[in-house]
Amino acid sequence: MSDLELIHGETKQLDIAVVDGNDAAVDITGSSFWFTVKRDWLDADADALITKTVGSGITIDDAPNGSAVIDIDPADFAAFANEPVIYVWGLTEKDASADVHRLARGTLLVSPAVQEVIP
Repeated sequence: MSDLELIHGETKQLDIAVVDGNDAAVDITGSSFWFTVKRDWLDADADALITKTVGSGITIDDAPNGSAVIDIDPADFAAFANEPVIYVWGLTEKDASADVHRLARGTLLVSPAVQEVIP
């Protein structure tokens, strides 16, 4: 499991590096990915607060070297209150052979945004 922290309303990129048991890059050509943020592990995918897929928030930027990026945008926080809350997240891959791999999961702390006046 892995913990993530985001500030409410921020723009952030989360790097994905798919590696095998020897830390060698895995070719992800033809793979699909799903990134979801939910209130609880048992929530249905349809109830996810954030859902990202390839072409809709996930970009495969170097398939032969197992590299992709998840884009988090301010609009993704529309369902979140601007207060500290802990959610759960998961990242799943379906490779070109249709094998499903649970790549990572963990908790996500969404911290409130602090309004700053910029001179």
